[in-house]
Order: sequence, then structure tokens, then C-alpha cells
Amino acid sequence: MRKILFTLTSVFALTSLGRSSFHVQDDGDFNPISVKTFIGVKDDIRELIFERNAVKIRTAKNNLIDIKKENISGIPTGLSYSDLSDFLTKNSWAKVSKFDEDDYNVKVNTRCKGGMYKSNPFDDLFIQIEFVLGKEHKDTKKWKNSLLSENIVQKKRALTEIQNSFFQSKDENENCKNIFNSAFSLKQEIDQLPRKQFQSKASDYFIKNLGAVSVSFKEKLGGDQLGNRIIVQLKDGQEITYHAKTHRGGLKSQHSSSSQPVDLKELLIYKVLAFSGIGAETHFFYDDIKNFYIATKDAGYDDESKKQGEFFTYQKIKEKVSQEELLKDSSIINGFIKTDIISRLLLLSDVINNSDNTGISPSGQFKVIDFNPPVTKEYKNSKIFEDWLSGNNQYNYSDPTVISILKKENKEEKIKESIFALGELENFEKNVSLAYEDVIENVKKIEGISELQIQDLKEYTASVIENYKYLRGSIKY
Repeated sequence: MRKILFTLTSVFALTSLGRSSFHVQDDGDFNPISVKTFIGVKDDIRELIFERNAVKIRTAKNNLIDIKKENISGIPTGLSYSDLSDFLTKNSWAKVSKFDEDDYNVKVNTRCKGGMYKSNPFDDLFIQIEFVLGKEHKDTKKWKNSLLSENIVQKKRALTEIQNSFFQSKDENENCKNIFNSAFSLKQEIDQLPRKQFQSKASDYFIKNLGAVSVSFKEKLGGDQLGNRIIVQLKDGQEITYHAKTHRGGLKSQHSSSSQPVDLKELLIYKVLAFSGIGAETHFFYDDIKNFYIATKDAGYDDESKKQGEFFTYQKIKEKVSQEELLKDSSIINGFIKTDIISRLLLLSDVINNSDNTGISPSGQFKVIDFNPPVTKEYKNSKIFEDWLSGNNQYNYSDPTVISILKKENKEEKIKESIFALGELENFEKNVSLAYEDVIENVKKIEGISELQIQDLKEYTASVIENYKYLRGSIKY
């Protein structure tokens, strides 16, 4: 292994334009139109911008033609509809429909004190939309329900619809432009909320539980789940990297549309691998049943020297080292044998078949760094011995080195070569039980964990132990 290692070593700002009431103001130089006429003009322009109904559009155009002909209240004649809209925005709208800022602030402060309004930017955006479209417009009602709901997915969907609806008119009308920009900024802010939430929980966890003096974040190296590399600095100067992400059913990214409750089996597997010496040190922290995070210590960190080294994935190894050399290395041979057995016991997939999910640490230890938990509900495997002995079956191994190690024509030879790996798994049953206790201790305080989830974990744990006993009892050596 030393020879192999030697070879490898060579925000946003929201514009509030809420309108609380209409005021007719005469400044002497301007003869304002009546509120009724103003609202009629505004409604007609609204129909032209937002409606798809041909009759409504034709009626609105005729009304505006009449207004331009009569030159009501100083509106210039000969303007295009976009110019007319712009003129009303900059002139008549500003004077006839002046925003009473003091009145608005009173309402906001009152609602804040009553706990109904907590600086909700979605409420501010809705006020803008209500002013432009009107309270009774179908989109106003639809978007109000979405923007003021607690469902983030609904909010994002509504913000996307608002952006699309106001896209064309944003360059012609200042109010539409403000709505478009506000929706765009809010959507960006929402997209960052899951990551901010995740990073806040991570910082709190490592400071409280590991005594970290500093916690920083870097981009995750791969995978589609929401997460980060976390750099934890301890009091003694150690700097340790952890790879943290949501559970497998959690957010795939900050743009993900939904997440599922955590699968307790996944948590158990992480702990079993860690306790068995083939996985990484694992930590759990969470907000709730859906926003549950898993952090594993970087497999390149050496606990003895307390220094960060490089973890070589099997993919990197086989690109640099010949198959002949690999088949002479005991760490590679025993590592694959042990991993194959554990994968069958725990019903894992995407482990040995994925060359990036296994590898060698700086100290020469074979490690598993990622996996897929079981999708089947049939946790007991009565054919586990036969499947293991054949060396392939459901896993369909294709790598030549892996096949040479695991798929032996001589079954007695396979059993003989597996003795060392089986000896390392002597405490497997104990490790599974410890992992179960660890998971239950971590999740018992989470609101929403159901009895069905707990029961599923119990059945899975019992079946894994039964699989182990059956396999071990079937191997005679």
C-alpha cells in the first residue's frame, strides 16, 4: 500500500411602493382628472398589459382613444399606448394617487406590534401588485394567497409567475418595473434561505459539540444535495474538514422544489460504517424532520498525526496503478471483500460499483465515503450466503480488479481469502446495535418523527443482524 500511495502522491434591497388610498391634489399648475376617470384610465391600461381577452382589449383601446382625443386633464394627444402609460405613471398617477407614506407606516407598525406583520417583504410586494392590477383581479387574488402562505414552494412559483407576467411591461411602466425587480430579488433571497439555514445550524453544532473556535464554508466537491465543505478550527489549532449535506430525501440544491422526511435507515448506515472502521466519523444536526443534515469527517484526515492528507478514490488509484499491483495489495483486497459483505448485509447500492465512493486514506485504510440506502422493504435476505459466494448477482460488478477479488471460481479459495475481513467484522452485530441507539438518541427530540418510521428502523436493524448471523453461520472455515 505504501508503494501505491507513493505513486499516487507523485441580500437584496426591496422597493416599497404600497398605496393606501387615492388623493386628488391640485398644485395650481395641473388640472387633475377625477378619481373615477383616473381609475378608468388605469384599468384600461391594465387590460392592455395583462389580459388576453380580445373584447376587453378592444374596449380598453377605444376608451383610451377617446381620452387622447379629448385631451382630458392635460394628457397630450398622439401618444402611443406605452407612452401614454409612461406619462400617466410620471405625471397623473403621481399627483392623483399620491402614496401616503405616514399612513402606510402607521399600518405597518400596528401590524408589527400585533404580531401580524413581521417585516414581511412578500406583503410589500403584494401591495404593489394590488395597486397595479386592482384588488379584484384574478391574478391579484391568486398571488396573494401564495405570497402570504407559509409554503416556500408556493411563494417561489408565484414569484416566477409574477416575473413572467411583468417582464414585457417592466420597461414601459415604472410600477411594473418595481414589481418585476422585487419579485426577482425575493426569489433570489428565497433560493439562499436553505443554505443560510444549513450553515447556521452547522456553525451552532460544531461550536457547541466540538468546541470549534472558527467554522467556515467552502463549495461542495460533488453531488446534487444541498451542502458544503465545512472547515472547523479547534482550540488546539487543528483544522478539520467535514463534508456536510442534507439527507438523501432532503433538498437537492437551494433550487429544489421539495424535500421528504429523513429516512432513519440512512442515518443508521452512516453510523454502522463508522463504527465498523470502514466509514468516516459522522455527525447529525437538524432543523426538523425534513431539514436533517449529515456531516462526515474528510477521509483524508489522519487522526494520529492530526494532519489533513489526501484521500485517494479507487477511481484515481486505478488510473495510476496497474491491475497486477492492485491484486498484490492486501488493503485493496480486504477492503473490497469487507465492503462487499457489508453492502449485502445493509442492502446498499452504488458503493463498489461507483469508483468514486471507495478509496484509500493517507494511513492506508480502505474507506467507503458514500452509498445509496436500500429502496426495498424486504430487508431479510435468505440468499445472502449464495449471493456472496457467487461474488456478483445483484451488484453486477464490472471492474476487472473487483471481479478478480470477489468472483472466484473456487469457492473454498474465496472463503479462505475472506477470513481476515470476516474477522474484522466480528463486532458487526454490536456495532449495529450501537448505531441504532445513537440514531434513536438523535431523533427522539425531533417533532414529527412517526411511530411508523421508528418501527421501520427497528425492523431494518433486526433484519440486518439476522442477515449477519445467517451469513456468518453459513461460512465454514
